[in-house]
Amino acid sequence: MSKSRWYIVPFIFLGSIFVSGGMLLKGAFEYSPTVGWIGGFVFFLLASYLATKANRDSKEST
Repeated sequence: MSKSRWYIVPFIFLGSIFVSGGMLLKGAFEYSPTVGWIGGFVFFLLASYLATKANRDSKEST
């Protein structure tokens, strides 16, 4: 199994944490939902990039 495949789940988890945390902290910090959604979007993009990279690598090795 490729190394990039192991990073997919933690990046999805971190993306969910950022979105949830941003929404939970909206009373404490005015821009926390924006920061949370942008951070979550970045982590979800990283996870999807790694997923496509792992899929491409597995197709090339077969």
